[in-house]
Amino acid sequence: MKKKLLIPIMLLLMMILSATALADVQILYSTKDNLPIHAEKGNDGEVIAYLKGGEGGILEEISDSGNWAKIVFESPYGGQDVGWVKMKYMSYTMPSSFCNHNWTEWTVYQQPTCTTPGMRTRSCPICGVGQAEEIAPLSHNYTDWTTISYPTCTSTGERMRRCQTCGHEEHEIIDRLPHSFGEWTVIKSPTCTSEGMQTHRCLKCGAEENVTIARLPHSFGGWTILKEATCTEEGLESHTCLGCGYEERVTIAKLPHDFEWKIIEQATDHSAGIRAHVCKVCGYQEDSVSYDPEGTLRRGDRSEEVRELQQLLADQNYLSADGADGIFGGGTEAAIMKFQSEQDLTPDGIAWPQTIARLHHNFGEWETVKEMTRSTAGERVRKCKDCPYEQHEIIEPQPTLERGRRADDVRTIQQMINSLGYNAGTDDGIYGQMLDNAFTEFAKANNLTFEPGKITAEGIDTLANKWIAAQPAEAWMGVCKLDSPVNLALTVNPKEDDAKDAEAAENAGTEKENGGSSLRTYTWNVTNMGEQDCIFTAILLQFGDNPDFKENNYVVVLNNTWLQANCANSASGSFTVSKDWGEGPMNFTALAISESTGQKWLSNLNTFQTEQPEQQAEQAQPESETQEPATKANTQTEQNAPSATTRH
Repeated sequence: MKKKLLIPIMLLLMMILSATALADVQILYSTKDNLPIHAEKGNDGEVIAYLKGGEGGILEEISDSGNWAKIVFESPYGGQDVGWVKMKYMSYTMPSSFCNHNWTEWTVYQQPTCTTPGMRTRSCPICGVGQAEEIAPLSHNYTDWTTISYPTCTSTGERMRRCQTCGHEEHEIIDRLPHSFGEWTVIKSPTCTSEGMQTHRCLKCGAEENVTIARLPHSFGGWTILKEATCTEEGLESHTCLGCGYEERVTIAKLPHDFEWKIIEQATDHSAGIRAHVCKVCGYQEDSVSYDPEGTLRRGDRSEEVRELQQLLADQNYLSADGADGIFGGGTEAAIMKFQSEQDLTPDGIAWPQTIARLHHNFGEWETVKEMTRSTAGERVRKCKDCPYEQHEIIEPQPTLERGRRADDVRTIQQMINSLGYNAGTDDGIYGQMLDNAFTEFAKANNLTFEPGKITAEGIDTLANKWIAAQPAEAWMGVCKLDSPVNLALTVNPKEDDAKDAEAAENAGTEKENGGSSLRTYTWNVTNMGEQDCIFTAILLQFGDNPDFKENNYVVVLNNTWLQANCANSASGSFTVSKDWGEGPMNFTALAISESTGQKWLSNLNTFQTEQPEQQAEQAQPESETQEPATKANTQTEQNAPSATTRH
């Protein structure tokens, strides 16, 4: 095989060599990369270019020593150039390792058969390298299958096919045919204790096949209870096969316990009890839990009962008035604990029936210990008729603002004190550290007693009056009228319950501690009936017959409510004063700032005489009214405002 392959390769090489010998031009090829080309022969000659592997040039001359060859080559700078290269790195044929091979077509010199492979060759005319390749044998060209012997159900068959090209034969076994069995015949019938047997026979060859028949299931009768199950023990039952007498026994699962709640430890009016699930049959006990006596309230509860409890705590100053939200949280728990400690009860923070009963003190009337003034807090006390408990209450001048408050009145204070040159931070309506720092400086400058974290009515009055006095005269537009762009309507009325109590106290010749001439609560409402929006800033008060609200005024209410034009919304609230707040008629007006111009407007004037109610009814003379009230709330009547005078 190797000799056959070498013959065509040698012929191809001879053809290439002959063609080269006949040519007038001889080409030399570089057998290595980056072969230097020297300007003169010799290693010391200047290198003028480099030949890549497989690149070459036209041979012009070979040195006498035969070591150097002068060639004409393509210059990398353009055109042709002449130089010397070492002859040992040059070849008259293209080195095959650098040749890209421009192969000739394949030439078949031995055809394949269906049993032997063939052979083909090709060569590269550039480098003279030849290549030989084997051709795979052809596939047999078989005839169709011919059956030699047919299969039966007891023996296999055979078939054959022959190659039409080479005569090769292929033989194949044909599987036996399946038996053709007849119907099954039962040899032995099965029972519930033993298997049966059945057989069938091949109709062609007589072969016999036997198959086992599974045992029949037992034919059991009804169940008989041998032992009843209880909640502590399993039971047992059995049934018997009617055919063979076999008995099968099965366990009956224990019955579930028949539980009921049973008191293990009775609850009292000041402690929880214990109850558990107890089985009525066997007495087994589980799920032991504590339970509260009826009416107990504890942290996490949400109900109207919780709200009522919180209101009792608020009434006795253990909880803030706004804490009655019906949710028993940490604040309510702390208030209960404080109350329990004062009552010599276990301070656990749980509102037991005993604790709630104690909260329902049978109090007497309030007794004033210290009178409240505009600048100082008052104090009062009341005693329980059934126990030694005394309830003390501090009456703060209104309004008193505490640190942490978030409201429009805080924003008004921030704006006023900032405008006076102090730094209370941004007017965000939040009473924080910066407002405390600013008010401390303000209090020192105005000889006020200031407790950080609490701005009293005296401090508010002083600040507002300083702010009012600092406003330029041109900023004041005076009292608004019907055609004013900002047209405020103010009503101030004594709270109805306080007014009635005060009158009853006067008629009885006594003085009511929380009402009457000692303390009096007033309600107020202000509406903008003008065409421009404004910011309602404060309600101002001044005692005297000829009020001038541009200096030396008290401030009853600070606010920062936006009042839309044309009565679109209103502001309202209440305030409390003491009997020694001032002398002479009480004159009220509302101060607002126009949103568009920044100008200041005063509302109508509300006047109350400070004499006794029966004297007020005789002496009060209404002044001229130039504007009708906006709502029924603006109307002053003898019942709820004994001597109110409304002026613009």
